[in-house]
Amino acid sequence: MGLLLEGIRASDVARLFDTILPAVVPYIHSGNADVFQQNNARCHTARYTRNILAASNINTLEWTSRSPDLSPIRHILDHLGRQLRERNDVNNVNDLERALHEEWAHTPLRVIRRLINSCRRRCFAVIQAICGHKR
Repeated sequence: MGLLLEGIRASDVARLFDTILPAVVPYIHSGNADVFQQNNARCHTARYTRNILAASNINTLEWTSRSPDLSPIRHILDHLGRQLRERNDVNNVNDLERALHEEWAHTPLRVIRRLINSCRRRCFAVIQAICGHKR
């Protein structure tokens, strides 16, 4: 079972928004978050997606096309995806949900710390790539 969703359809995006947005919008508007970060994947920049975000008064972080994904969440999801691919007991959505909860519970704290500690280095590498080696 592949975890990477390629070629996501507008109807899938709509279903995701209908499911996730009601939980996310109050958090974003509570003052705990000012900007919604997303990369420039086609499903994120689709007119439908932009209209929903605008209608919900959600500000998005400006992000250049084809820039490296610096989102810590993306890297944690990558780790979880690798762990899930090693399992042989995922045959349906219920198995996937159970396995995901198990893998998250067993993710060593050192993995998360390593990710946090690497953020500065990765951001600096992107700045150098864009601006050269100026300090």
